[in-house]
Amino acid sequence: DRLKREKRNGTLEKIGDNLFTLTVDAFDPNEVMHWAKTFIGRIVSVEGGNKTVRELFYKDMLRMKKMYGGEENDDIQ
Repeated sequence: DRLKREKRNGTLEKIGDNLFTLTVDAFDPNEVMHWAKTFIGRIVSVEGGNKTVRELFYKDMLRMKKMYGGEENDDIQ
């Protein structure tokens, strides 16, 4: 429901049970990525657009995994 409300001028298409494709045409893809990151844990993939922005998105996700997911033997600080 939140995605339907906040899709930011995008087109939402249901492609399966609890699985949607959101297509957004944006002048600045960075703007979309900041908003998309609020859906972490629900995003299956990010495609299209600017390669640099996609790479930054995945780099940020790996950095967050290291910070919050850590390794099995890491202490939480």
